[in-house]
Amino acid sequence: MRIAALLALALLLPSPSRAASLDCAKPKGPYTKAICADPALRQQDQDMTAGYDRLAADASPRGKALVQRDAHDRRAYIEERCAPRDIACLAAAYRQAIGSLVEFSTQPAGGVLLPVERFKLGKASLVTASPRLDRPAEPWADGFEQAARDTADALRPDDAETDTVVGYHATYLAPDLAAVAFSVWNDHHGAAHGDGYQVAFNYLPAKQRGLRATDLFESGTTWSGFLAERAFDGLRQQAQAGNWALQADSPGALEKPIADPANWLIHPDGLWLYFAPETVGPGEHEVLVPWADLKPYLMATPAFKIP
Repeated sequence: MRIAALLALALLLPSPSRAASLDCAKPKGPYTKAICADPALRQQDQDMTAGYDRLAADASPRGKALVQRDAHDRRAYIEERCAPRDIACLAAAYRQAIGSLVEFSTQPAGGVLLPVERFKLGKASLVTASPRLDRPAEPWADGFEQAARDTADALRPDDAETDTVVGYHATYLAPDLAAVAFSVWNDHHGAAHGDGYQVAFNYLPAKQRGLRATDLFESGTTWSGFLAERAFDGLRQQAQAGNWALQADSPGALEKPIADPANWLIHPDGLWLYFAPETVGPGEHEVLVPWADLKPYLMATPAFKIP
């Protein structure tokens, strides 16, 4: 495939300090000419380039080189996915890239996470990103990167009729816990609308695995019931404010999903409980439970230091 050839070439090229932008003063090639001739596409290309530059700004020297390689690979993917005259396809590909870069650029306090982007084209399009710990240098960085990659790969649909984008945004980073929320967006061929959801990835460096409920909550306490009550109260308030019907009729209906760490977004302010689209009402919903309120149910020594 043309992407493979371009990616191989990218490995041989020197990595600049900034992402390469199109030269519209002397446009060469059908893609450059098409993008430079369309003001909206030209602006999108500049926005995408600026997004990669923002990622590289706080990265290590190695991280900067990898970000610029991702930028090169992204442009190769866009050019292979869309014909130069297909303005709608090019615009959609740029919008997706810019949206992902906004997600990646939200950095948690305590370090820098950079995306590992992978692009695949066949009957369907697949874009997958997972986080790499760029700074600070930690001995567990490789294990975290591999575990995150495995999680992202598991979110890909086994469906040749669905275009999929797997991205992430970071929510927490400390020496004893790295947490991100993976976002998944599926566009089913022939469907009027796509669908998306989130999955939390909470990695414990000391244990080299994902977070379990027993790493946080004291066994024998009624922590899941407490979370369910708080979730029910929060969702009921959101439903009243948004004028939509809450599908859960009691806290007990929420206890199973909130007991799964895949639905926990770890944040310095507390534990965000996530509900996928259409599971409790229209769209996605989240409820924050502050750490102070959870204190009676936490282990004496949790697997990570509570903020």
